[in-house]
Amino acid sequence: MPKKQKPATREFILVERPYKKIAITFLVLAGLLVCVISYFSLSKAVITLIPKDAAREKTFTATVPLASAATAELSGTYIEKDLNITKTFDVQNFKTEEGKSGGAVKIINKNTKNQTLIATTRFLSPNNLLFRLKNSVVVPAGGEIIGEIEADEAGAKYDIAPTTFTIPGLSTDLQKKIYGVSSQVMSGGVRKIGTLTAAEIATAQKTVLDSLDESIIKEIGADESKTVLFEKEIKDEKISAKDGDKVEKFTVTIKVKVQAAIIAKDKILEYAKTEYNKTLAEKEEVVNFDLKSFKVSLVDIAKESATVKITLSAAILGLPEPSEFNKQKLYGLDAKGVRFFFSQYENIKDAEVVFSPFWVKTVPSLADHVEIRIKQ
Repeated sequence: MPKKQKPATREFILVERPYKKIAITFLVLAGLLVCVISYFSLSKAVITLIPKDAAREKTFTATVPLASAATAELSGTYIEKDLNITKTFDVQNFKTEEGKSGGAVKIINKNTKNQTLIATTRFLSPNNLLFRLKNSVVVPAGGEIIGEIEADEAGAKYDIAPTTFTIPGLSTDLQKKIYGVSSQVMSGGVRKIGTLTAAEIATAQKTVLDSLDESIIKEIGADESKTVLFEKEIKDEKISAKDGDKVEKFTVTIKVKVQAAIIAKDKILEYAKTEYNKTLAEKEEVVNFDLKSFKVSLVDIAKESATVKITLSAAILGLPEPSEFNKQKLYGLDAKGVRFFFSQYENIKDAEVVFSPFWVKTVPSLADHVEIRIKQ
């Protein structure tokens, strides 16, 4: 009997379904897309620009009223004077010799009667050095007068400091009421006699002229809160000695006519600051004014007004306008590149860059994700 054959075994091959790969691929791509979207949507760059301040000098011209100082905001006063500016100079090439010291003394009379003092009246210092009155004087009752006294003998010991003198020729009672007081050192006990030269005279003249403006301001007597501006006209010059004279000292005197305007410094400085600010552009501001640069000079003067030129310097902060910068030029730059880019602008000192989130290292390529600020 023939053997029965086993039925044939069928092998089933599972066909790999393509939708599984598609699903996995989709998930991967979706994840990548989420990452890309997150990167671009969350990425941000904040750039803070630090402006640079720069010194800038300005010059203004102003007309200052001098006749109506009480009503004008910027005003001054007018002065016209004839001044005699005198300076005393020592002769350079000299030899010393003894002479008689002397000087001015204020003679005070506290008595109820006038007191006559004849020439040669004695004046005695506290250390018993004797001086004599050079010319007769009458000292009014209850008043005083200036006299000249001279040492009774030659010698340096008579060059004494300011002191009070008694008058020994008067009674003891009157000596308490009538006496002399010196306010300057007596001089002449040792004399420096030299031969004056033309070169010395010329040097002295130059010295007086070089310091003439300073001397005029001192003579006008305005305090430090005032600015004194003036025009001067030299009328005459006198020298007390000539070339070859044997003298100890000599003087140079210059007679000068002065027209001056006196203006309060704080008022004219405030005016200068106000005018300075008017010249600034909309995005500029003053960091600080350089007061050492503040100068005022006279252009013209009359009794009614003075025209002045004012110079003032200040450190200016030029604030750039963020909208003026093309953000596309920043795309892809790292922090160092951003700082280099803005270093090309003369009014920008530096740039601070902050990226976010932490994985962002360059400027994103979306304009609304790039913020430019100005540090105030």
